[in-house]
Amino acid sequence: KDTKPALVILELNTPGGEVFAAQRISNALRTLDTKYGIPVIAYINNWAISAGAMLAYSCRYIVAAPDACMGAATPVFQTEKGMEAAPEKVNSALRADFANRAAFFDRNPDIAQAMVDPDLILIRRNDKILGLSTESELLPTDVIISPKGKLVTLTADQLRNLSVADWMIPKNVSEAP
Repeated sequence: KDTKPALVILELNTPGGEVFAAQRISNALRTLDTKYGIPVIAYINNWAISAGAMLAYSCRYIVAAPDACMGAATPVFQTEKGMEAAPEKVNSALRADFANRAAFFDRNPDIAQAMVDPDLILIRRNDKILGLSTESELLPTDVIISPKGKLVTLTADQLRNLSVADWMIPKNVSEAP
């Protein structure tokens, strides 16, 4: 904050982490931008999974490497039996948090929620991406992006095509403008 750089690049390659730590870091990233005028670019260099997706959504810009993927953000707890899904109370709060973070920088909140909630059906309808609660809401012309029961995890191409990522790094350096 004291040196006031032109921007900050946050390189992400993570399978995730602890939710509350990620929220604190995410809030700090957004504060750098909104309070101090230092935009943050999330550079997804392979994985931005779970808490990594939260960090990416907290940045003004998202740039994807050709092999990037982002999503799979349903919270889990480590128990003696292994990984177990968090209760609905936690999932509900995290769905709303992801939606707010996505919408803050004009990204589709339904896509963000579908990264947290496997019961949300993500579709394309008339060039809009929507989240549906039940299959009875589907129209014959809808294109299903993610069916009920599946978490959304997007590839680099999907990140760009669904306007989650602002830019993609070219696969071949000679393709760069």
